Amino acid sequence: MQKGVIIPTGSPLDYDPATEKITTLLTNVTNSSIFGYYDKNYEGTTAALSSPVNISAVRLIKITVTVDKDPNKPPAPTTFSTQISFRNLKDNL
Repeated sequence: MQKGVIIPTGSPLDYDPATEKITTLLTNVTNSSIFGYYDKNYEGTTAALSSPVNISAVRLIKITVTVDKDPNKPPAPTTFSTQISFRNLKDNL
């Protein structure tokens, strides 16, 4: 998993892809689907929104990463998961 950062330059600001700096965040990621997007009806077991995702419907993002340094040796893969909800988009208060 990598992160790309482009620092804007000039006036007006311009994002030149040629200046992108790429940093490796995680290695040995084994799952192909990392992000899950959910609408206001998410109750913990609801399926993620299907692609293409309607961005205005998203109220929660679930991030799940499974890492396995060597699938042929112990230890077993480790899975990390977190959820992010957008406070300013809450409509169930």
